[in-house]
Amino acid sequence: SQGLMSGRRETYELFDLMKKHFPGFRDARMRCVSGMLGIRETRRLKGDFILTINDLVFGKSFEDTIGYSAYGWDLPDPVKPSVQPMNEKKIKVPERTPIPYRIMLPKGMDNLICAGRIVSVERDVLGPLRVTAPCMAMGEAAGMAAKQVIERNISFSKVDIQSLKESLLMNGVLL
Repeated sequence: SQGLMSGRRETYELFDLMKKHFPGFRDARMRCVSGMLGIRETRRLKGDFILTINDLVFGKSFEDTIGYSAYGWDLPDPVKPSVQPMNEKKIKVPERTPIPYRIMLPKGMDNLICAGRIVSVERDVLGPLRVTAPCMAMGEAAGMAAKQVIERNISFSKVDIQSLKESLLMNGVLL
């Protein structure tokens, strides 16, 4: 509740500043403010494999890629929200981020797959993977993997990646 209240207050304060100082905003009106908070980052699982910045910067390819993200690297420093760490670090990040299947597999759990911003990645890698389209790609792959798990009575780590990729391709996924 406190977050919602302060967020709304800050939204209107910022809007008033924009109307006062930005040309073209003088007659602007606020239509609505979101009824809930958006959360950029939550806990992440630890998998046997952790996708790292180095994996991506050095162009490592992954046999188990189930999709890509073309979203930017916008995961700000929590202490300094206007600072983009990837810009500060002067790291050239790829235009698209591969999504390896195994980032969804928690270490030590055979009967669980986790799609979305919880995946096994370094914090800086979360930026391009935490948004809707990559999460949808992970969800689709997780659902198809679950079908294999049930039909073949196997664990998620034993899913036939080639078969999974073929199913994804038949559904129009760009691999």
